[in-house]
Amino acid sequence: MRSMLALAAASVGVAGPVGAQEEAAEVETPGGGIEEVVVMGRQISSAEEVLQERMELDVVADLVGAEQIARVGDSTVSLALRRLPAVTVVGDQYIYVRGLGERYSSTTVNGAYVPSPDLTRNVIPLDLFPAEIVETLSIQKGYSPEQPAAFGGGSVDIHTRSIPDEPVLVFQVGTGWNSENSGKGLEYKGGGDDEWGTDDGTRALPKEIERALVDYQGDISPTSILAGLRRDGSQATFAEAQQVNRELITSMYRDIDLEKKSLDPDLSLEMAAGNTWTVGDSGDWQIGALAVGDYKNQWRDRERVVRSVNNPQD
Repeated sequence: MRSMLALAAASVGVAGPVGAQEEAAEVETPGGGIEEVVVMGRQISSAEEVLQERMELDVVADLVGAEQIARVGDSTVSLALRRLPAVTVVGDQYIYVRGLGERYSSTTVNGAYVPSPDLTRNVIPLDLFPAEIVETLSIQKGYSPEQPAAFGGGSVDIHTRSIPDEPVLVFQVGTGWNSENSGKGLEYKGGGDDEWGTDDGTRALPKEIERALVDYQGDISPTSILAGLRRDGSQATFAEAQQVNRELITSMYRDIDLEKKSLDPDLSLEMAAGNTWTVGDSGDWQIGALAVGDYKNQWRDRERVVRSVNNPQD
């Protein structure tokens, strides 16, 4: 089985004037002297902000900030989340909360629900998200009104950074192989965009079938085709309806002969880049951008057992 996953995301932010860290004001006293008043300000650290957010939540949740992730050196979201209690990481990709399966887990990015790029799974492979884009990670284990209706065991919310604090440039390349595989696999001639996990139209439903579904009211069986042919008074035969059905089926892409091939090694590419620029002579405005990309391609063996029951009365 071949598995390909890709992620691309970008964010751009603008920051307006920020209050001064130190402000001095001169106030004239009644006696003619000048009294100096100094006001000191300090930006709240990421760790303190995460702690304050957790204290204000109405439900049970665990949070991890960017400072904690950077301190331990986790490179992806899945690696950072495995350090939280009641969280299980399956295959270094999928997060299960409180031991429950993927059916009861969901993932949001900045509060927006994100479908899984893997059509065979319900959960998102969180190793696609580099840790460099994360401001905070939140795992909510209790339901609240803002959660999606499919909320079950827990929900992971990824808060991304708006503007990088400093220049960011990360590029990682990984490879590997499956020791349980001989290096040989089965493949068939597909489309030109299969390397990117998409179809270039090779497997699309032919135009002939799309028109037939309209003409024969959604049913292209020989019986329905015969009824459609006779709808305008024609004396079509069942053999003619079978011929129309046969032509429709043969219009589909049928080059699916399996052939053996040597499998390529696993490939993993990850990139994150961003920076912040000061605008204006006074430096009151900042413009920042952060872009990430992730691509994975791997081959794995999968076993499937299919059982059928015939004549259950016997």
